[in-house]
Amino acid sequence: MPRPVADVWRDVARFGDIAGWHPRIAKSALDSTGRVRHLVTADGAVIEERLVALDEQHRTLAYEFVRSPYAVEDYRATMRVIEIPGTATTLVEWWADFRPIDQGTDWWAFFGREIFQPGIEGLAVSPQ
Repeated sequence: MPRPVADVWRDVARFGDIAGWHPRIAKSALDSTGRVRHLVTADGAVIEERLVALDEQHRTLAYEFVRSPYAVEDYRATMRVIEIPGTATTLVEWWADFRPIDQGTDWWAFFGREIFQPGIEGLAVSPQ
């Protein structure tokens, strides 16, 4: 994306501020510990995610579901923000590991299409 790595990482690392750049998240707030974010999606779904790792040096962040409307277990997602040397552009990798409960849904495609892709697109134009 055509943004400096420091700006993209700043947005990602502000764990509670995902609603500021993700178009599918209508509201986000951190709990009193600062490690659990409470999200409400644009269609009204409620999600709670716990921050499990934040590495400033390697620009990686990992979180897991505490509560979600999705039929998956052991969900853990990681975001990595990578500087493209010699440019003012940044690569963002975002992936998840989980076990589907509902075998009738392609959850990998769902998270890629409905969560990660719009989120990365939102980061690319984030005004934060």
